Amino acid sequence: MFKGNTMHVGALPERVYSICKFVEKKPMTEKDAKELMEPKFLGQSSDYFNASLKAAIELGLVTEDDDMISLIVDPSVIKSLETMREFITNNIGTLSDGSFYKTTKAYFGLSDQIFTLNKKLQDLSSELNKISGEKVDNQKLLAMRFWVQYLGLGYIYDSFFIPNCAVFLGDLIKSANFEVDKLYSISDFFSILNASVLITDLDYIHKSMNYGLTCGLRTLESQGIITLEHVQDMQDIWTLFNLSGVSSTVTNIRVRR
Repeated sequence: MFKGNTMHVGALPERVYSICKFVEKKPMTEKDAKELMEPKFLGQSSDYFNASLKAAIELGLVTEDDDMISLIVDPSVIKSLETMREFITNNIGTLSDGSFYKTTKAYFGLSDQIFTLNKKLQDLSSELNKISGEKVDNQKLLAMRFWVQYLGLGYIYDSFFIPNCAVFLGDLIKSANFEVDKLYSISDFFSILNASVLITDLDYIHKSMNYGLTCGLRTLESQGIITLEHVQDMQDIWTLFNLSGVSSTVTNIRVRR
């Protein structure tokens, strides 16, 4: 899921979280954990548990040794689905070689082209294959959508993933050491953020922001979390995606809270 070139639709965030909670107090055998998730009396024969355990291991939440599953993060990390999300968000940058990271970054890189490509999944998969180098099919896209929505990289509307990384950026800002109301250049702002922000296909070379990244920043601004500013004579000029029919540029940002 997060390492290698596979993404399994059964590895849902909620299932990964459940496995972590199973072993919160003490290690547990894989057999016992699987029984809790997929009781025998239900007569299920899916591989959802194995896929979810694999994802939990890849995310650095648990480990398995001699058939024993153990939690390897502080219990505060799994206090809630939200705290687990914050942990994963701040560590997803270390998994840049995995299929999820590459496919998500490619999706953001398509910017507003997604609105045309999503009308035909085969065309979308083809474009993502070209950009990411991954073999993306409909099942992988479905698996990706569960996690991008959970991590706050966008939302699902009518089975269609619309990129908007406001929640994701909010978690990164929360973990970063920003001074409230201090004026930061856009480049400095992104540099202070965890490297995980690069999953949004941040373009340092052309200093331009794609649809999903622009929507995320605009949403945070509307929530009063940040303020985007254009200061005259500043050299660090970034171009926002054109959302309103008028091209706009920004040079600085303030974190309000």
